[in-house]
Amino acid sequence: MRSDESASQGSHVTRDLIAGLVGAVASVPSGLATASLAGVKPIAGI
Repeated sequence: MRSDESASQGSHVTRDLIAGLVGAVASVPSGLATASLAGVKPIAGI
């Protein structure tokens, strides 16, 4: 593997981690709202 391919691979991992974190944070309000609508404690929606 060439060095520029290795750097590109690391860049993808960083971007993937950031995207996963953003997705996880964005899903919290939705989970809280869904739990509230279901009539259970909001923590159960997380």
